[in-house]
Amino acid sequence: MTDGSDIKLWDIHGSLIKSLVEKLKEKAKVVWSSDGTTLLTTEYGDNMFYGPVRVWDAAGNLRGTLMDEKATNIDEKMTVSTDLSPDGQGIITALQSVTGYGPVQLWRADGQFHKTLIPKIGGSPDHPVGG
Repeated sequence: MTDGSDIKLWDIHGSLIKSLVEKLKEKAKVVWSSDGTTLLTTEYGDNMFYGPVRVWDAAGNLRGTLMDEKATNIDEKMTVSTDLSPDGQGIITALQSVTGYGPVQLWRADGQFHKTLIPKIGGSPDHPVGG
């Protein structure tokens, strides 16, 4: 998706159900659970900034925001990987930047934080990971 686009939810017949996110900054990643009950949206741009991560139900109702811009908007380039459990009840997020990895966190499908699996690990701006 490009700047100014929306994330829209359509039914199987091509009828618009709802606009989920209007006027994206740049692009978005959308992930459906295999059972069709949960949808994740993540906004990002060419500068590798990801956020916010939002959780929706199949009707397009916002369940929660896992990570908002304030949580991930830092001075270094950062990416976040997101995925859903097969039953749509669990969400995993993993952050990565030039200074390290983590945290890797589990969330409930309602957007509530569950636990941290791996804390932030890695280098520093002077000693980047993999450098």
